[in-house]
Amino acid sequence: MGVQSASAGTAPFFKPLTRSAAVAMQPDHTHELNNPWLGPAGIMVKNLTSLHEIEADPGQSTIRVPRLGRTASMTDMSAFDPSGRYIFLPHETRYGAGLSRYDTLTDKTINLFRGDMNGAHGDWRHDYGSLDPATWTPADTLLVGEEWSGEGRIFEIMNPLADVTAGEAIVKRELNSIPNVAHEGLRFNHAGTALYFVDEDKSGAIYKFVPTIPGD
Repeated sequence: MGVQSASAGTAPFFKPLTRSAAVAMQPDHTHELNNPWLGPAGIMVKNLTSLHEIEADPGQSTIRVPRLGRTASMTDMSAFDPSGRYIFLPHETRYGAGLSRYDTLTDKTINLFRGDMNGAHGDWRHDYGSLDPATWTPADTLLVGEEWSGEGRIFEIMNPLADVTAGEAIVKRELNSIPNVAHEGLRFNHAGTALYFVDEDKSGAIYKFVPTIPGD
């Protein structure tokens, strides 16, 4: 309540940083890998993993697709499960996109699903493009959305914690009740009754979606 009632002129709740860490121009520079930014006093920064580390280990599955004469497995907005153990990494590749799950306890990453690459030919029936935003839902599922490629769809992963290494299949569905836009952000309100999303292309607007059936 104190935060909500704060007004202009009150003391700040934190001390803003006066500078940030230097930008390293070289890929995988030691500053980028070990000290990518400065944090306020009392905050510790720890590098858990990187795509460089994941791809260097043949035992970890990752997505690599052609892009401008090279390969890429770009990831963007990540999401956590409620326990904080797993980090979900949507792949923002032009086509053949998918979702990987990083385990903070085992320091291993596995790919949960990926498209069939036919989006390169305009066929998105079994392919996904530029999966960007992701968020955990009140129903313990995971939402991921397409941004600048694909169809601008939202998908719900029904069992994001599935043991895929033991053969358990990932179950997902497209949410047709949510408009297809250039999805950039996905977040639920605290009550879990509404979803907010952003269109980063045509309108540049923030939208609020409220399901007809609460919790559906």
